[in-house]
Amino acid sequence: MPAPLADPASVAGETTGAGGLPAGLPVAVGTMDAWAALLGGGIAAPGDAIDIAGTSEVLALAATPGGSAQGIVTFPSWRGLHVHAGPTQAGGDALTWASAVLGVAPGELLDRAAGADPGQVLFLPQLAGERAPLWDPDLRGHWLGAGFATGPAELGRAVLEGVAHAARHVLGPLEAAAGRRADTIAACGGGAASDLWCQIKADVLDRPLRRTAERDAGVLGAAMLAALATGDAASVDELAGRMVRVDREFTPDPRTRGRLDDAHGRYLAAQRALAPLFRPTGG
Repeated sequence: MPAPLADPASVAGETTGAGGLPAGLPVAVGTMDAWAALLGGGIAAPGDAIDIAGTSEVLALAATPGGSAQGIVTFPSWRGLHVHAGPTQAGGDALTWASAVLGVAPGELLDRAAGADPGQVLFLPQLAGERAPLWDPDLRGHWLGAGFATGPAELGRAVLEGVAHAARHVLGPLEAAAGRRADTIAACGGGAASDLWCQIKADVLDRPLRRTAERDAGVLGAAMLAALATGDAASVDELAGRMVRVDREFTPDPRTRGRLDDAHGRYLAAQRALAPLFRPTGG
């Protein structure tokens, strides 16, 4: 029989003394990794937005209750926090794949990509289908626009931009669901450790990105839930003010605006055009 549902910020029980922990410590119920990362990234009030750059890319935007958009997940309100979210299928996973295919370590591929011009080669990161906002398991990944002068630097840069284009594809429906624009976006997760990737996302999304000092925001979010459960704080907003810190802000570069807007249009057009080629034909 499954355990009953409970508030993530409530006490489930106490430690028994097993595993080297002292007995009697309160244990909070907790929640899934992505939701915990929202809290650890500072999502506390309407208008707060985040990009969780992990194995996949997850964007979320807090809003007032109500509103929805096709392809977007809308969570029930919890302690005054109402969130719309969209998980993509491949974020850091796309870089890991490209690194293996090109035979270049991820760190070196990032270094090479820094020397490539923006918007030259397109990459569609749907290597295992796509979740938000398309929810299509049949989509596949592509590099498009390569020529004889294309090398690992250009292909690597395209992967970074492709993940950012997928994030932008989610951001539009998120803002529609919330009925408001995300003026700034918090950034966390392993992918946020790359200054280059953060700058590319700021440029493609055309939003300032504020990278959190704690990259693993899910761990910080779990600690915040424990603090709420044990009465150490009264609200998520209070904890965000006490515990979430910004490491660096990345502002969009106006010099790349036109080129990346054009690239995003080509990205969406290519996705629509190529999708039918990988549909199961049956028989």
